[in-house]
Amino acid sequence: MKKFVLTSFFKLADYISRLSSGRLLLAWLSTCLATHYTNRRVVIFYSAGAWFRLDGQIFIALGRVLRLRRNTICRWKTGGRDVFDERQGWWFLHYRPSLGDIIIDVGAGMGEDSYVFSQGVGPSGHVMAIEAHPETYRVLESFIKCNNLINVCPHLFAASNQSGFVQISSPLDADWQLSTIVNSHHHSDGLRVPCRRLDDIVDFAHSIISFMKINIEGAEYMALEGAPRLLARTQNICVCCHDFLGPNTKTKDAVCRLLDQAGFSLFFTSPDSPPYQRDFVYGKKRL
Repeated sequence: MKKFVLTSFFKLADYISRLSSGRLLLAWLSTCLATHYTNRRVVIFYSAGAWFRLDGQIFIALGRVLRLRRNTICRWKTGGRDVFDERQGWWFLHYRPSLGDIIIDVGAGMGEDSYVFSQGVGPSGHVMAIEAHPETYRVLESFIKCNNLINVCPHLFAASNQSGFVQISSPLDADWQLSTIVNSHHHSDGLRVPCRRLDDIVDFAHSIISFMKINIEGAEYMALEGAPRLLARTQNICVCCHDFLGPNTKTKDAVCRLLDQAGFSLFFTSPDSPPYQRDFVYGKKRL
């Protein structure tokens, strides 16, 4: 019964959001609910094709479709600490950012990781945020602008082992950020997007990369194949492999071999970690 009620509510919310002024009504109702359950002023609004929450002075992207549940709202922490604290634990496990560092965020999504990197490297540092899906990219741009992340530069392309164009999957609703090159030809709703080798980016052609994160839903090995020169200048890396999703995205062994050959010492998360974190591969350049 509870599932039926939630499904009906979400369908009603989607319907309202498509009506004239419907998003304004839904934003007002959601703001009232969020403020009630958090006991503080939390504003929900729609911008750049996605829903956002303004919590304190921080803007946080909620997604293309509004999916608010009471237990989720009750876990929200002031200033987005529910989102950002967890990410610091992921990316800064074997690397600690310093002011002035350069970080490359491959698979930046809606910008949550880039925000953490931006705060870590400070105004003198730089974050290159790479996102392949055009709709997600628009949200990323809006997120960067709303939060005044002047040290984050967004780029729209898919990281691969070639430059040109590639088709990526384009999932709907809750999975809309899980777009990938892998098996995209099986998806009738796929999108044709530009792809580039990471070695071809000119922003930091001769710079030392302090940290690189790659999280692109099973296409990570292809991205690394296109980055031998960049890897030679990278000090720390975290590659989010996706073996847990099934045989079509098993890349962890190949990624480990490539990083070892590129001169990295490898570290891993605990086998007891959540599935999505169990296949993280951390690398620190050997001296």
